[in-house]
Amino acid sequence: MTDTNQDYLPEDENTFYPDIFPENGFIWENRGEKKGLFKIGKAIRIKAVHEKIDTNEVFLTITFEYNRQLKETTISRADFQRHKIIDLAKLGADVYEHNATQVIKHLRNEEMNAPQKKVHQKLGWDQHSDQLVFKHYNAIGIDSTYNGSLAIQPKGSYKKWKQIVEKYVMGNCNLELAILIGLSSAVVGLISSSTKIDSLIFHIYGPSTQGKTTATSLAVSTFGYPETNQNGLMQTWMSTQNAIIGNLVGNFGLIFGLDEISMSDMQDFSTTAYYLAGGKEKGRLDKESRLKESGGWSTTIVSNGERALTSKANHNIGIVMRILELGNIAWTKNAKSADRINYVIRRNYGHAGPKFASTLLETGTAQVIQKWKGWTQQIMNSMLIQDHFSQRIAKKLAILMLTGEIAKEALQLDFDLVGIQQLLINNEKVVQNDRDLGANALDYFYEQFTKHRSNFGELKRTKNKGMHLDEVILENRKVFGGLYKKPGKIYVYILPSVFHQWMEAGGYDEPKVVLKNWKIKGLLDSEGDRYTRKRKINDEPTMVPVYCIQLNPDQADENEV
Repeated sequence: MTDTNQDYLPEDENTFYPDIFPENGFIWENRGEKKGLFKIGKAIRIKAVHEKIDTNEVFLTITFEYNRQLKETTISRADFQRHKIIDLAKLGADVYEHNATQVIKHLRNEEMNAPQKKVHQKLGWDQHSDQLVFKHYNAIGIDSTYNGSLAIQPKGSYKKWKQIVEKYVMGNCNLELAILIGLSSAVVGLISSSTKIDSLIFHIYGPSTQGKTTATSLAVSTFGYPETNQNGLMQTWMSTQNAIIGNLVGNFGLIFGLDEISMSDMQDFSTTAYYLAGGKEKGRLDKESRLKESGGWSTTIVSNGERALTSKANHNIGIVMRILELGNIAWTKNAKSADRINYVIRRNYGHAGPKFASTLLETGTAQVIQKWKGWTQQIMNSMLIQDHFSQRIAKKLAILMLTGEIAKEALQLDFDLVGIQQLLINNEKVVQNDRDLGANALDYFYEQFTKHRSNFGELKRTKNKGMHLDEVILENRKVFGGLYKKPGKIYVYILPSVFHQWMEAGGYDEPKVVLKNWKIKGLLDSEGDRYTRKRKINDEPTMVPVYCIQLNPDQADENEV
């Protein structure tokens, strides 16, 4: 290499471009002894450099003066390019085509001396540098601060929150359960990092005097502001589905509340329930018409209203499996205690959740999953009546019991786990009847059959008095099917097209699932592995496939055709 014998000035450790510097409210460039100092423009300062640990992107908060006012904005480090940096001019910054290069050099100098901070917008569990961390307002496991819009910064004190809990909540299994619902979001997020599980959805329903909103707010207060205003961790059902999803995307462990289902104009919550439980945003296009990466979430969602959520959903077994409904429970003892709880938790919130998450982190994912499996088996053993859905329900309820076990240690609160488990088991007994899709559909079918009884049977021939005696006409009505007997049984046979119309009108979107259930129960008279058999309708010569359904199987001997 040729030695040019060029003398280099020692590099300033705190600047890349020592000839460019800020002074007296302006950016200056030293152009040498002959040209001297040149004024580049009004000062632009970097207030802080933020490394976003969610994506490893770097952003800078900058300040500048315009019209005698100090303005502040955030730019990406990727904007350190001439054609991008001049966009600051529209906000009032003193940067243009002729000085863009010098401004970029100045910002590069500023960056070296500005405070460096790690920030995040995603919430809950995540991996950073191969370490498991929990992102709340202040992340656990890494020095990072939340810079999103949700009101999760802890307010007041844990001491005051705990005092009100000890006075008005402990000893009331219902409200103790509300706290565990809130904390369970961190367990859901942690387990989902190792194995696929749906988000938990709880819906609290009943009359307005039972403390539903207080229970929901208490659950939410474990991680953030428990109100629907000021960007709290609650929204109303009046919000659009996109708005609800917007606040859920990137949430892997913080409870989220939805208040008052009656405020929603949705006629069918089925799609929304699947969507919320599934934890994945629908694919969307960006402004360049490219498919954007879908966001996800895995947490606990708690909803409330005077009516059951499933009452505004189709009769699909998947809906019942995804929504754990807690109905007609007196959550609070009286209005005074409810008012006191609400007053305190609105001013003291966001403390219990991070404490709980810290204990989960110390426990470790493998141990948490092991405990979850143990509680699942214990719940199964407590179910006196089981069906083929019991295992799935037990896994969900086990998350609450595991939450209670760990919360005892983390929060130093003596949760009544025996009472809470019994509460959940008793609620499961009530819900289990609603979960029998086949039985519910059969009741609905009998109701429709009763309403349309005249459409089942042979068309009658009647003589018209005004005509010749041998002239006859057919009674003007439709025939949907008929009835027939077998030893000890009566069957209704019905045209498939009519049956499917009835089922769909009743919200049973999967008629074949219903038929399969009935076939297993021996309620169908069918051919082989089919759900149909062929019969003649109204003495027509052609036989057509029909569904043959046993009529009132428990009372068959008492019925007459």
